[in-house]
Amino acid sequence: MNRKPGCQPRRGVQPRGMAQFTARERYLFIKPILDGRLTVSEAAAQGQVSRQRLHLWMVRYHEGGLAGLATRPPIPQTTPHAIAAELSGRICALRAEHPTWGPKKLRAWLKGRAPRVAWPALSTIGDLLQRRGLVAPRRQRRQRAAASPRSFQPAVAPNDTWCMDFKGHFALGRGGRCHPLTTQDLVSRFLLIAEALPSEHDALVWPVLERTFREYGLPRTVRHDNGHPFASPGPGGSVACRCG
Repeated sequence: MNRKPGCQPRRGVQPRGMAQFTARERYLFIKPILDGRLTVSEAAAQGQVSRQRLHLWMVRYHEGGLAGLATRPPIPQTTPHAIAAELSGRICALRAEHPTWGPKKLRAWLKGRAPRVAWPALSTIGDLLQRRGLVAPRRQRRQRAAASPRSFQPAVAPNDTWCMDFKGHFALGRGGRCHPLTTQDLVSRFLLIAEALPSEHDALVWPVLERTFREYGLPRTVRHDNGHPFASPGPGGSVACRCG
């Protein structure tokens, strides 16, 4: 079919990749086709895109509207780290004969008898055994403190609960590091403390807290994480200290 003048591709123009178009741009490409004003070939020549791509966009638009034209994550066509069926079978068979052998011992035994075979890495063998159900998951014991019925009482008024934390740390131009200590009232969101400390040592933290207590009074509860110097196990992975 003869193309209309002006629809020929411009020389020196490189076609854009699939992911470089937004959903709106893709819709504008296929809209003349949907309206019947251009054929697929004419729209492809005018927009410097392939006809296959326009057909794909039209299918996605009919299936999901404008949202169907959004960029999708790439799907790998091959799996370069996949284990060959023969190797996986030999590994699993050896594991069945020796249920107590781990990936390291399995690989060493197989490599000793077939040194020219490119046996998978230890992590890959471990993943294979887990997928085949040949590894029993280890039970991890977690020590939890008994939940206190008063630990997380709702805060309804100022000074019911303060939230205290160190906001990380960063290096200073003159040397040393800065450890910002912040404390905020949970209800009023009033910032009670914003103190720059050279470290998180108890001897530096408690004078700041005592000064704040004298100025604003004692809260019913102080909440903070398990980091130093507030480390203490508590329900929910955080700590609520009774101050009075």
